[in-house]
Amino acid sequence: MNNWVQHPIDPRDVYETVSAWPNLKVVLVEATYHDASWAFPLLKTLPNLYLELSRFVLTDGIVSVINLIGVERVLFGSRFPESAMSPQLYSIHHCGLDSKSLKAVCSGNTKSLLGIK
Repeated sequence: MNNWVQHPIDPRDVYETVSAWPNLKVVLVEATYHDASWAFPLLKTLPNLYLELSRFVLTDGIVSVINLIGVERVLFGSRFPESAMSPQLYSIHHCGLDSKSLKAVCSGNTKSLLGIK
């Protein structure tokens, strides 16, 4: 049973909160293609805002977000076990990333955020 309830997000609240804490790294999780219109400007404006990819399925979405904010702020996510892992794994492995960028998105960026060496 999925108890997840999606609440509307006001981008102004996200901006105010994240910009007020510039040394705090914040991860935007489960953003979808519906959210791209407000998430992209926030990601571009707020250098301490990261994007997790579990529900970010749109044509060339991974490449678009990497071109916008750089590979360092993009994190692999799958929603497993709630969702199948394979669609996002397929997408990330077939979007044209070099091996260094792929490793960063799949594990390196998350390790860095968590302080794991």
